[in-house]
Amino acid sequence: MPNPFEQLGAKGAGAVHQVSGAIKGLHGVFNTLVGQHAEASSLLERAKATRDPAKRADLWAKIRAELLSHEKAEVAVLYPAYRTYGRLVAFANEHDQESEALERAIAAVDEAPLISNVWLTELESLISLVLKHVDEEETQWFPEAAELMSKEETADLDQRFKAKKEALLEEIEWPAGAH
Repeated sequence: MPNPFEQLGAKGAGAVHQVSGAIKGLHGVFNTLVGQHAEASSLLERAKATRDPAKRADLWAKIRAELLSHEKAEVAVLYPAYRTYGRLVAFANEHDQESEALERAIAAVDEAPLISNVWLTELESLISLVLKHVDEEETQWFPEAAELMSKEETADLDQRFKAKKEALLEEIEWPAGAH
């Protein structure tokens, strides 16, 4: 796993982004998601920067678990709530498509040898996809939903999201043949 300083740096980035989200009017689950986006982005950049295969493997294990559990928890908890608001249904539908693309990109990184430039190329593609998705959620989807949903509703979604993500973290397995 990433060393404690890397984890602390990622957590710190997440906390700063949560404060930024609150300033922008985000609340409840949206602040949690913004923080997790920043943590994942920080870890992805660290993985991109290293050429050490052992370090890549450690970082990738953490990143992979975090991305998959985050995305699957959003699909299970957040986006069904979006579907109860007519103005948000299109965002939920788009998210479903992006979720499938994310899983394909993760599988491509899984399949690439850690010591190759192919791994780095696949990781960079994943980073690009994640950054695009994060930008959409944080600049369009979350602010619009935060206007429609009460603080009580987003607090409930936050608890449910965190519980689901934690349960999913325990279930995520490496595909056969992956590093």
